[in-house]
Amino acid sequence: MRNVSAFVFCFFISATVWAQDKSAFKIDVKKYSSIDSLVKRTFLLVVDGVPTVEKPSMLNIFSIDIVNNDALNLEETYHKGIIAINTKTAVVTAYKKQFSKLSRKYKKYLLSHQNNDRDIMYVLNGVPLADDDEIIGRIHDSLQKLESVNFIKSNIAKGVYGTPRPVLIISTNK
Repeated sequence: MRNVSAFVFCFFISATVWAQDKSAFKIDVKKYSSIDSLVKRTFLLVVDGVPTVEKPSMLNIFSIDIVNNDALNLEETYHKGIIAINTKTAVVTAYKKQFSKLSRKYKKYLLSHQNNDRDIMYVLNGVPLADDDEIIGRIHDSLQKLESVNFIKSNIAKGVYGTPRPVLIISTNK
């Protein structure tokens, strides 16, 4: 009976870990956990370009950069360095803004859907992007090389219930 209990416990733990949002494991957990101690040692915490004392949820973090004052070349400063955090929310807002400038249809779609882009299939240089983290990361990396954006209300791409999904085709100069 003990062996069965141990097996069930191990199975439960492994299933729980597997079911967790995988995006949380892409962040450098050591950096995230060191934020509190660094802020106490007079590091300036900057989230999405704004100084703050509140660190965001680990699930919303896109990137963390810790820069010592020596690397900043600042003569006089109270801070020993900067902890710069970019959130996924800010990254998504930036690419929506950029794409809206390039495609009126995309902008109109976002306005009519309360800025929700969950139903859109994103295609980057001919490759469909699968999950939210892949969409955010790949699009963020390609924004500097953006060439064109084409928004299509397609009957080819189907949603969960077989309903047509709009497609955003993004081209970059590789």
